[in-house]
Amino acid sequence: MMRTLFMPKNYRLLMFLLTISILWSACQTEGGTDTRSERNQAKMEEEKVVSTPEKNLKEYYEYLQQYDVRGLRSLLFDPFTDYYPPRGLVVNTYQIGDSIILSQAEADAIAYIPPLKAGDLQLKVNEIRNGEAQRFTYWFRQKNEQWLICGWSLHVDLEEEEDDL
Repeated sequence: MMRTLFMPKNYRLLMFLLTISILWSACQTEGGTDTRSERNQAKMEEEKVVSTPEKNLKEYYEYLQQYDVRGLRSLLFDPFTDYYPPRGLVVNTYQIGDSIILSQAEADAIAYIPPLKAGDLQLKVNEIRNGEAQRFTYWFRQKNEQWLICGWSLHVDLEEEEDDL
């Protein structure tokens, strides 16, 4: 007699635990995917959004190759800069050399318009564009947690020619 009195309570407890277990597993999976993997995916997407000058430069080269002027301007610190890249420009390879964050004295020593500021990042890059080796310096500045291109300069090596005089 005692056993029959406790059986419904045990049965209710068992059903309660089973219901909790089912609800817990339903919360853990949504559409057959684990919410933990969704959180990991969201975290990976957040990490993708993190801006670095190197990522910005890579995007810049991709937009150059596609001749995507809107994409190129989105990478500039001042998107209203008159910027019209030549068509058919392909950066075959590039190698990033020195990378420094400029002090105010270093920024002032570089004659560039608009003037560079302390905290701007300078990248020296060796490129092969359309099969021709070139050296560029790019300057990046942060705006809304994004590193954007605020200037660039092509290095030209002047060759000395001998006079026949």
